[in-house]
Amino acid sequence: MTGVFAISVAMSGSASAGTEGQWVYDTTYSAEAKFFAYGEHFRVSDVRADNHSAVGRWRQPGPVDVAQYHYCWDADGALNGYNDCNYALPEGTYVYYQACIGEYGARDVWTSTCGPTQLTIV
Repeated sequence: MTGVFAISVAMSGSASAGTEGQWVYDTTYSAEAKFFAYGEHFRVSDVRADNHSAVGRWRQPGPVDVAQYHYCWDADGALNGYNDCNYALPEGTYVYYQACIGEYGARDVWTSTCGPTQLTIV
């Protein structure tokens, strides 16, 4: 019985580390984004040749009207893999993120194209 308890404690300790987020897409399925808890990486990929850039945006919890968004762009053309943005966030931080479309040159995110918001813990 003691061995089972020790395994249970060890497993619950590792489960408290960050979780890997899900891939999310914009409303036109032209951009995809995912937040990786290990190393706090945000990856964004342009998956459609439509002359627009893919952009992932993320924020930490708080009132949406005052939340500060951070952006990760993939502006080097469609289907070229993903762009990786590396952040330094404390373990246990909640992050909300989305995939969107925009114009990289003007740094204009078309918020009407942002897909559903995903929550993850780093």
